[in-house]
Amino acid sequence: MIAMIDYDAGNLKSVEKAFASFGEKPVITRERQILLAADKVILPG
Repeated sequence: MIAMIDYDAGNLKSVEKAFASFGEKPVITRERQILLAADKVILPG
């Protein structure tokens, strides 16, 4: 799973669209447990 940190800054939708073009759908979250369980973590900005 790919998780993207939602920290109320940056352009989440733009990054999400970029990953969608590669066939990926990152989980947008602030939850620590989801971030820890992710294979990759994205910090947009």
